[in-house]
Amino acid sequence: MKNRIYTEYKHILTFILLLSFLIAGPGCGGGEKITYTDVSIEHDYLGGDYEIFFPDTSTDVNLTYTLNLGLDPKDVFFIFTNTSESNYALPQLLENTVSGRSADEDEPALLTVPESADQTVPVLQRGKPQISDFNRNALLNTDSLSRNIYEPLEDPMPSNDTLGGTGTFYLGLSSSGSSVSASCRYVSGLIAGKTLNIWVANDCLSPSGTKSRLVTDAMVAELAKVFLKDGVDDIYTWVTDIFGDEWGTPPFTNLIDDNNEITILLYDIDNDNTTPLTEGGVAGYFYAKDNFKSSYYSGSNQRIMFYLDAVMFANGDGTDGTDWDVSDPSPGDIVSTLAHEFQHMIHFYQKQIKYELTTGTETWLDEMCSLVAEDFITMKLGALSGAEQVIIKGPRGVDGDTTGPGLPFNYDGRLPAYNYYNYISLTDWPDDDASNEFFLMSYAMSYAFGAYLARNYGGAEFFRNIVQCAYTDYRAVEYAAGVMGHDDNFTTILRNWGVANLLSDKTTVPQYEYNSGTDGFIADSLGYVLGSINLRNYYPTPFIWPYLPSSSSMYPVSNFLYIAGDNIQGANTWTLQMRKPVRLTVLVR
Repeated sequence: MKNRIYTEYKHILTFILLLSFLIAGPGCGGGEKITYTDVSIEHDYLGGDYEIFFPDTSTDVNLTYTLNLGLDPKDVFFIFTNTSESNYALPQLLENTVSGRSADEDEPALLTVPESADQTVPVLQRGKPQISDFNRNALLNTDSLSRNIYEPLEDPMPSNDTLGGTGTFYLGLSSSGSSVSASCRYVSGLIAGKTLNIWVANDCLSPSGTKSRLVTDAMVAELAKVFLKDGVDDIYTWVTDIFGDEWGTPPFTNLIDDNNEITILLYDIDNDNTTPLTEGGVAGYFYAKDNFKSSYYSGSNQRIMFYLDAVMFANGDGTDGTDWDVSDPSPGDIVSTLAHEFQHMIHFYQKQIKYELTTGTETWLDEMCSLVAEDFITMKLGALSGAEQVIIKGPRGVDGDTTGPGLPFNYDGRLPAYNYYNYISLTDWPDDDASNEFFLMSYAMSYAFGAYLARNYGGAEFFRNIVQCAYTDYRAVEYAAGVMGHDDNFTTILRNWGVANLLSDKTTVPQYEYNSGTDGFIADSLGYVLGSINLRNYYPTPFIWPYLPSSSSMYPVSNFLYIAGDNIQGANTWTLQMRKPVRLTVLVR
């Protein structure tokens, strides 16, 4: 699959950057008269491999910043962090003593990926925007939810979960909407107190289905084995050990009872009949409407369930898709999606049901947890032995049996897109009508941030604390950091993350570490291993702006990487005009 993220949207994002100055409102001009305070700050570089400075300001300033480097030539990077949830003007370089670093009216040409650059693993969308919005607001209308003494379902849960049973699954909120006919192809015994039911849409089922790739019972058995099996080496165990239970006794009578069953439905999502190696698409989703009784949403299937794309799952490595193994790129991505959507299921219960929140977690944060769940299970699957081992690449884009950072010129996973668009907003998730590529950019941003947090703030335990608390925004990150013994606020974490981008080729850089070398990360006392990341190993390498565009604003909650001087020495001075919410971090290396 040609990497369309880079080739089709580079001009659009350049235009957005230029236009944002005009439309962003507060912080970017718009006739607002701003008084800048003159501030001077000076730092001395003391030598060594790298050094970080935090020339903090607290108001709108004309900052004269002097950095004494001595005689050893060094590269100097500025990381600008917009701490606001609004656009704010990008700092402007009013004066400097470094040749060739003045502001420019034009945007620099963005990187392009060669036409021959194919991804080994497709980067597929998880979820659907409208479904994510529903899940986040499912309990918003609490007035219509009954708090009477809990009553079981008036109509019992479907009783046709027997091998070969048939039934209809509703895909929307109403039973009068779209639906799919399916057959039950797997029913587990009771494993760890749970029963797993796997259904396959009839038109996707081998041998009589009509889709381009058909699901066999052998494929279903492999899916069941990686999700829930006897023992503790499965996705169900790993993900619940981190985030908690997926369901329990609900506080409202409108919600279904807990019968300790989980259902997976494989069908052709969006009815596009495409294979991801050529077309991409939606790999799976969790839809909270099924957690409600059908008397509340007639389209509820009254199951704790999620949905996976059958055609993608059945697409093997051979040219006709028939040479199939669960570790192949396409089914491997569906395996990764299992963990992703399961986290969403757990997140819904842990946040909205247990805490009875009328509005759920902000999308970027929920997605970040799901992407890091993929990261955790990728390494777990890769660490299994013998025939049990499943090697997938996951969001890191490196084989799950490889704890080191992988090889250069890596096009796989989420990080190439992150490197390319590392200046967009972390928290501002695209609107429902945005193109698929824009969602993929936001997934990349959320994963890159989550991968940094997992490797520096406590791994699986840190993410458990994000999910198992009542905060639904950036405060969940601060809370989890505090529980793990860190006193960093969200602004500090963002600034540290910006530095980590520029130090990811180095190991042993505490609190700025993506990369711990070939041993990877032993994330915490739970024993979850995470692989090392060197952002410079991905193509393209991290985008660092060579000068400051004079007509741009910063995205909300974002970092902007700028090389202020390369191979320079002695005393250097920059005068920067900066808005109050923007923070400057300086890296010398």
